[in-house]
Amino acid sequence: MAFGGKGKIRTLHRIERPTLNTDYYINHILSSIETELCEENEEKELIFMQDLSSVHTSRQTTLWLQEHNVNVMHDWPPKGPDMNPVENVWAELVRRLEIHWRQTGVRNRDQLWEDVLQVFHELPEEYFENLIRSMPRRVKTVSSKHGGWAKY
Repeated sequence: MAFGGKGKIRTLHRIERPTLNTDYYINHILSSIETELCEENEEKELIFMQDLSSVHTSRQTTLWLQEHNVNVMHDWPPKGPDMNPVENVWAELVRRLEIHWRQTGVRNRDQLWEDVLQVFHELPEEYFENLIRSMPRRVKTVSSKHGGWAKY
């Protein structure tokens, strides 16, 4: 599964492969949000965040992002999850799904995916706004710990 932000870009991608490779990432993930990343971001107000996964940092991916003028957050700290609010989104999604499944049960993979989408889209706008507002605090905290563990 891959997450695509909130606001103009709020998508989940179901990845039906055992592993994610660079070609798939570019052709299915980045290409699917290309309009939001590039055309609608002429002011460079969006900052595209991704961790240090090899598919995110490969030469091909880096070139694609440069060619499409995507404003990418570089200088990712060694303990990157503390900087990435998507980790909070995953945790909240799992918490809400566990409650949902206690009430409904999970029947098959397709139903699982539908439940994930439903619960994801039920996350309130305020939840995402709070995560975005937390970024200056996150940056300051992780920076003061020289990229080490933080509470986030």
